[in-house]
Amino acid sequence: PCAGKSSLISRFAELESISVVREAATQLWALGWQQKGQECGYSREWKIAFQVAVLEAQLTQEELATKKQSHHVICDRGISDGPAYLHDVPAVDYDPQRFLASNGDAPGQSHLIIPLTSLALTQPDLYGNQDNQFRTETLDDARQLDELIWKAWESTSIPQIRIKTDKSLTAVFDDVLAAIKWAEELADIR
Repeated sequence: PCAGKSSLISRFAELESISVVREAATQLWALGWQQKGQECGYSREWKIAFQVAVLEAQLTQEELATKKQSHHVICDRGISDGPAYLHDVPAVDYDPQRFLASNGDAPGQSHLIIPLTSLALTQPDLYGNQDNQFRTETLDDARQLDELIWKAWESTSIPQIRIKTDKSLTAVFDDVLAAIKWAEELADIR
């Protein structure tokens, strides 16, 4: 939360060579899905139902994005983020295998993961929901999620480059472009 993903996605959307997949959770909330803190009974069942809905929306968006003639598809979030939000739910209740990303070109598959560090860790005084009305995580929640999301992706075999967000958005954008170029060069070598 609050790492600049959505701001970066907006900048990438301006490039013809890139298709973007926006955050499915924010889109579901904008369509009326009740969120944490509302009268939705934030139960284990609600969490599972919501993360499964996010997963399905994410995969659908990725499928549509891969059909475009773009050179790259960049996702605001990835399917393996789900278990981080279900960290207090027993795995037998939601089948974590559904959330496993792999290396490839199909929806739910990636060639490079670029986790961005939350401002909750790098610049806590700037952390907040000013740029996302649907962000409900407290500073402590965001710190915990940053670590849990990182761990969720560590278990994949997909190359990763973690980028700190303690610099300007332009500098982070340039870092992400450099990471993409590195992944392209790596793919050419293979």
